Amino acid sequence: QEAVKLLGEAAPRRCRVKPLAVVGQAPVADLEKAFRQSLSDDGDAAAQLMGGSPESVLVDGRSAYEVASPAALLPLGCAQLLVSGTDDTDVPIALTREYVEDVRRAGGDAVTLLEFPGAGHYELITPMDPTWPTQRAAIERLLDDAASGDGGVGTASAVAVTTTTIVTHPDGAKVSNVTRTSKSSNRNAPTPATKM
Repeated sequence: QEAVKLLGEAAPRRCRVKPLAVVGQAPVADLEKAFRQSLSDDGDAAAQLMGGSPESVLVDGRSAYEVASPAALLPLGCAQLLVSGTDDTDVPIALTREYVEDVRRAGGDAVTLLEFPGAGHYELITPMDPTWPTQRAAIERLLDDAASGDGGVGTASAVAVTTTTIVTHPDGAKVSNVTRTSKSSNRNAPTPATKM
């Protein structure tokens, strides 16, 4: 309940620190969907994190899930890199793909999704895992783009950039499919597919 109290104190104001980018490894980017789908642990990971259901935990009359869930806060105003394994049973890849579509529909944020076939939930957060070199390179690119102002963050001149990269697991080296789509009001034409 202490976390809910802190959410209540923070809800009326936005954070003054504006991140350049966000990285989510096997992210639970939509807390309400995670609750409704009974994800992870004993099916109650979201309820444990939030202190109850979306209806039972309120912050100033609003669901705490609306105040804390990235999906409810879109657009975030910064570039996002999401890394997921196709065999993740704790946070299924479908949930992450749906969030990427939500980001695209909301507009304004660049979003990159790295999918690792055969990877589960915990491989992605293990530094010695074969996926790590690819993740690190993507993080470095994300930060370079964000720092240079080329992160596709919500401005009138840059709308959403969506990149989907599927990398062979376990060696993490072979790119089997890369799609990059860019939409913008005053940038160059969409970037063609490229290999990492």
